[in-house]
Amino acid sequence: MPVELFFDVSIKLCETLTKIHEARVLHLDLKPSNVLYNEETKEPKIFDFSIGAVTSITAPYIRSQRPMGSYQYMPPEQTGRNLETIDSRSDIYSLGATFYHLLSGELPFQETSAASLIYAHIVTTPKPMDNIPDSLNYIILKCLEKNKQDRYQVIRILQLDLQNAKAAYMSNNKIPFVASTLHISDIFELPSSLYGRERYVNKLETLLTNVRQTKTQLVLLAGEPGVGKTSIYGEFCNRSSINTLFVSGKYDQFNTSVPYSAILTCMQSMVGYLLGNNIDVRDPLLEALDGNGRILIELIPDIQIIIGDDQPSLPSIGGEELQERFLKAMVSLFTVFTTCVKPCLCIMIDDLQWADVNSFKLISRLLNSAHLKFMMIGIYRDNEVDHAHPLNFMLDDVKRVNHAIVHDITVDPLNASEIEELVIGTIYRSGNDVKKFSKLLTERSGGNPFFARQLLLNLYQEQYIVFDYERQNWQFDSDRIHQIQFADNVVNMMISTMNSKCSQTMLEILKTASCIGNYFSFADLQDAVRYSTTELRLLLREAVKDGWLVELSDISFKFNHDKLQESAYKLMDKETLLKTHRHLGTSILKHAQKDCNLDDKLFDIVQHFNKSIELIILVNDRDEINQLIDMNCKAVSVALMSSAATKAVELGEYNMKLLPPHDQEWPADQYDRYYAAHYWYAEALRVSKIRNCSKRVYKTHVQSQKTRTRV
Repeated sequence: MPVELFFDVSIKLCETLTKIHEARVLHLDLKPSNVLYNEETKEPKIFDFSIGAVTSITAPYIRSQRPMGSYQYMPPEQTGRNLETIDSRSDIYSLGATFYHLLSGELPFQETSAASLIYAHIVTTPKPMDNIPDSLNYIILKCLEKNKQDRYQVIRILQLDLQNAKAAYMSNNKIPFVASTLHISDIFELPSSLYGRERYVNKLETLLTNVRQTKTQLVLLAGEPGVGKTSIYGEFCNRSSINTLFVSGKYDQFNTSVPYSAILTCMQSMVGYLLGNNIDVRDPLLEALDGNGRILIELIPDIQIIIGDDQPSLPSIGGEELQERFLKAMVSLFTVFTTCVKPCLCIMIDDLQWADVNSFKLISRLLNSAHLKFMMIGIYRDNEVDHAHPLNFMLDDVKRVNHAIVHDITVDPLNASEIEELVIGTIYRSGNDVKKFSKLLTERSGGNPFFARQLLLNLYQEQYIVFDYERQNWQFDSDRIHQIQFADNVVNMMISTMNSKCSQTMLEILKTASCIGNYFSFADLQDAVRYSTTELRLLLREAVKDGWLVELSDISFKFNHDKLQESAYKLMDKETLLKTHRHLGTSILKHAQKDCNLDDKLFDIVQHFNKSIELIILVNDRDEINQLIDMNCKAVSVALMSSAATKAVELGEYNMKLLPPHDQEWPADQYDRYYAAHYWYAEALRVSKIRNCSKRVYKTHVQSQKTRTRV
């Protein structure tokens, strides 16, 4: 391409890419074939965003352990071979490779295989181009720097250098080319780096090595909400992914419907790994299960692909025997997995403070199994766990058996110097004024990283932090900031921010999503809010950009932090909350019936209906009530089969609220249904060893009805 034409095209491309990045979108596959140039209008257009990503102000990056994009134009961080995050500077590298190709007619690297190209992008410096101005060689090779910090930090500065180079070229160097010395982005973004957490990540790496060499390790990461426990685990995963399979599950404060929910999520990931890698464990797993495969199919439906759906029905047995049968089946799956699968297994369970009692019994059994060897990381809020919490009883049992080595790690808040690193990483400035500002931020946030980041974001949104184009840096007024009345905790601050910054439509989206759970699907949310696909996608994209949500895939999302979900949930008044949960229950039930997967969605459905039970009783739709009674009975039976007696009792209690008073005669056409509700409630109490209550339920509610005439 002629140099004159290149200047025009490249500067226009920078203008276009600036708009894309300002919308917090990454292209991730820039190359000549993805640029369309109109010779008449002289306008280049960028297209094909098929692997593009939407980022947010709080997380302006993505991660990938697999190659992304076209190998000839791929930045080192997109090769999947290093631990770097992928951000707007990754597009600048690909743009530089595109410029190189347009100007020279050759690729930066001539290798042909994927492996050799990846190596070249990571290690080899491209040769300067011949017969072009030195200024263009400087600009393009700067785009192609291996280290992101050495590239142009923002497209606007690259465009400025191209304009200066064009002026020098068109004047035959009478106007000298002077490269910009500015390396600061005018786009406000909170950094991806972790500050003050290196020692915790290093400790986890050491303990993972111990698992491979010795025996099971239980690591408990404790700390207040927002202190960075899950982020530490995430960084640990990124560094230790070779020869280790990481599976994780999370308990949800507002969605406790499924017993063992976090552990089952881990098991589903394990089964998915077996299926995805075509690892045949059918024979050893059936042998280990010894006829108890039906238990696993009830809880992990995909496992029937491995063991078959012809597993025998299980005989009815008593409470302790039932629990033992369930625990044995769970241990069998773990045993076969850790024996037949080569990677070391690391299980992370988040928010243990919200786990059910039965989950702790299962965790205890797994950790106490002498033939198992794996790493488990349990994350919990220590301010919500007292001495009577079941977590402590589980720990006493594990320490008594002494098969697993227990490590207690408390994650401390950041100190003033670490908060200062966060501030410097955000505004690219240091000095006494930054130190003073960082000290104030530490005092107001208590050193809590999540709180501190949210405060920085709020200060930017309220224009207390602004980019000064004359000084070419970020500016703030500490004295003015000192006068602000900050919220006393992060939840109150987030509630205030949501109310002031979000439109009513966005608030509706966030509040409804909080009722579904910390994780939610696009389909479930769309059914609940009744927006068109296009409208909802635009709203969700805005929520991701603003940092409320994280996009996991095209069809799944999660809240950026538990505290954001908690804040959105607390914004709902009681009437709206009841209506939303009822609507969600109805919607999920409708789709489950249509897709013939009612058993898979059973606990989610009854959870939403039971949370709206006051409204259901008030409306008094007998068909709806009868349907819920039947589903609760089914859920009680499944919970008992899974040895989750506490959850079974809770479900039985909901059914009691739906039934007539015990002194009122049952309608003849409802006798079997009401009898079943009392039977399963009494059975749950019996298995829970609440025998007196079980007998009283039977005597008061069932025997009295037998004395009445059934018409």
